Amino acid sequence: MTIRTPSLWGWVRNTIAWIVKTVLGDPMASKVVLSEKVRSVEEFWKLTVERDEYVKLIYKTIWDEHNLDGIICPVIATPALPHTAVSFVGGIANSTILYNIVDSPVGVIPVTRVNPSLDNLTPEWTNHSIGSGHGSSLFEGLLYKGEKAIYDAKKMEGLPVGIQIVGRRWEEEKVIGMMKVVEEALKTMRKLELEGVDSVKSNINENLKDVDNGYTRVSKSLGHVHGNASL
Repeated sequence: MTIRTPSLWGWVRNTIAWIVKTVLGDPMASKVVLSEKVRSVEEFWKLTVERDEYVKLIYKTIWDEHNLDGIICPVIATPALPHTAVSFVGGIANSTILYNIVDSPVGVIPVTRVNPSLDNLTPEWTNHSIGSGHGSSLFEGLLYKGEKAIYDAKKMEGLPVGIQIVGRRWEEEKVIGMMKVVEEALKTMRKLELEGVDSVKSNINENLKDVDNGYTRVSKSLGHVHGNASL
């Protein structure tokens, strides 16, 4: 949720944050409210130093430890949303914000498109007692609940579902090269799907599982890093 609070008086912002946390029961959104404030020059430079230390930690524990050329990961937590939607739920772009913070070049490729028959919401997305990995209840309420929910698979039909390919700092050309490799693999898979070559598709799916396992390994490492350093 993009709550425009930087220009508010401190006591007003603190009151809003308290209401969001205590009354509405959403500590995550409360932190967003508290973080949106005008920073002094001293605070700015302190945050800059913290960011630089975080970049060093990311490179040491992710890129160097695993000797990676690139990372394939989701762009945001959902398929592309209707125009202007992210004005209210900008927080779902955390997976792109992260790589902006650590100054990594990124390229985005559409892999498929929203299909209402496949991408309608299920209870795991809307019910905190069923699914796992839930975040801010206010964010998710705006996204998934009510007649004016932002996520509407019918309205979003045909919008792209993409991945981002992340590279090391100063390796933009390598990112472009990796994007070309992934695009060719996707073209081959789509062609095989049309031709119905099940045996070859099975082999490709096994290869994709290997890629997914590698991504899971890196994700766990990222989680470990986040647990030891924060901006």
